[in-house]
This record gives sequence, C-alpha cells and structure tokens, in this order.
Amino acid sequence: TQGPLIEVPGLDGSLQRAAEVNVLGTVRDSSGVSRVKVNGTPILLPTSQLVVDLKTSLSLPPGTHPVTIDAWDLFENHSRSRTTVRIDPSPPVISIDGLSDIRGETVIELRIQDDIGLAQVRLGERVYDDAAGESAFSTTVTVPRDAITIRAEDRAGNSNEIRVDISELRSALAAADDAAPKRALGELPPRTSSDRVFL
Repeated sequence: TQGPLIEVPGLDGSLQRAAEVNVLGTVRDSSGVSRVKVNGTPILLPTSQLVVDLKTSLSLPPGTHPVTIDAWDLFENHSRSRTTVRIDPSPPVISIDGLSDIRGETVIELRIQDDIGLAQVRLGERVYDDAAGESAFSTTVTVPRDAITIRAEDRAGNSNEIRVDISELRSALAAADDAAPKRALGELPPRTSSDRVFL
C-alpha cells in the first residue's frame, strides 16, 4: 500500500542565497498522516491529519545538500521524497582587466564571474542578456562620462554593484605597478599576477 503523498513544489534543485531554507508543501493521505520527518527531524503533529501543511526551515552551509522528507500514515505505510538544494551566498566577482584611451574615448576591459552562473549584467543603462546562464562574461565598454556603474546578479539572486570612477581607476592601476601597491577605490585589492583589478 502506498504511503502519504508528499508535495514540496519548487524546492528540488533550487538555488538559495540564504542559509535558512524554507521547506513548504503538503503531505496528504486518505487514512490520515501520522508522522512526518524532515532530514530525520520529526515535525510535531498534534493528531493524525488528512492533510499536513508542511512549514519548516533548515539551516544549511554553502554547498549542495539533500532534503529528505519521510511520512507515514495511520497504517504505517511509508513514503519518502528526496530533493536537493544548493546554497550560494557569494555575489559575482567583477574584475577590471584593462583601461585604454582610444580616439579620445575611455575604454575598459572587464570580466564578471560566478560559479553558479549569471542572471543579468548591466553596464550603465545597457543590459547584456547574452550573459544570462554563463559562469563568465567578458567585454569592453566605452565609458560615456567620467564614471560607470556595473551591476551583476547571479542565478541565486546575489548581486554586486560598483561605480567605477575613471580617475580613481587610473590611480589604482598605477599603484598596482608599484613595488608596494597601495589600496584605492575603498577596499580595492592590488592587482594580481594576471594584471587584473578585482572589485
């Protein structure tokens, strides 16, 4: 005989940026649901119910984790639902690979990376739809004025937004060429051996 029907829509394979994962769904059985466990932890039921509204949460570290739901009816028929969820609290990494002056215009080379894939990249007013789903996106962009805002969001909803001031960027790139590079642009770290400035 079949056990209770477990329905947890939208959880399997989902991406979450918060460590607290909400497990929401229903468990139903025509004879009554007597017990429910989520990842081995019992859910308190005051009495058997035809329909159990499942509302609980799990605290999970970054990474991919199983979520297992077990349920029993009044006759001890058992059913199990196995899903996975990935926790990723890290925003995309934006790096400036170069800066040049071409015919009086300032052009920057940039790279945006994210392990789980980008959802959207916006450079100034322009949205780059071709970046969606990619783990790395590179382009060159002409800065229309003295600064440009770069925003990137990944598939979990983590976002990173920076405002690149060209004069400060020139100073940062110059400082990175010194024997003892100095910090610029707030928490901007020195360039690495690959000559990139990360933001």
